[in-house]
Amino acid sequence: MIGEGKTRGQPAILDIEASNNQNAAAIRVSETSILPEFVFDFLSYRYEKTRRAGQGGNQPALNLGKVSQIRMPIPPLAEMREIVRLVDDLRAAMEDVEHAPQMADAEAKKLRQSVLKAAFEGHLVRQDPRDEPAELLLARLDASAPAQNTTPRRLRRARRPAAGAEA
Repeated sequence: MIGEGKTRGQPAILDIEASNNQNAAAIRVSETSILPEFVFDFLSYRYEKTRRAGQGGNQPALNLGKVSQIRMPIPPLAEMREIVRLVDDLRAAMEDVEHAPQMADAEAKKLRQSVLKAAFEGHLVRQDPRDEPAELLLARLDASAPAQNTTPRRLRRARRPAAGAEA
C-alpha cells in the first residue's frame, strides 16, 4: 500500500494462512470461483496505473478506498482459465527471450575455447611435418623484429615541441 520503491501496488499470491495489517490490501478470492492467478495477472497488468493512484500527499500510498475502486472484469471460469494459461505461456516465452542472449554468449565462449584448443593442438588443419616448428618460427620473428622504443610514452610526448614552437 505504501512506499517509494517498487512494492507499492505490487500484487502477489499468498498461498499460506497469514495475518494482514494496514500496509497491505488483501483481496480474498479463496471462497469464490475467481482464480487467484487471474486476479494476479490483471493487477500485474495495471501495476503502473495502480501505483499512480497512490501518488500525492506527503507519503505516496494506496488506501482501501483507492484499492476498492479498481474495476476488474470477471469472465466465465473457462475463459479465465484460458487467459491464465495464455499469460503463463507468454511469460515463459518472454523469459526464454530474455535469457537467450546470455545463453548464446555462454555457448559462444565455449565454442571459442574449443576452437582455440583445437587450433593449439594442431587439429584444425592437416599438419605438414616439413613445416617449421613454432619455437623456431617465434625465435626467427623475434630476431627480425625492429628494436622497440623503450622510452615511456608520456616522456615521448613531453619531448615533442609544442605546436607553433620552433624546433
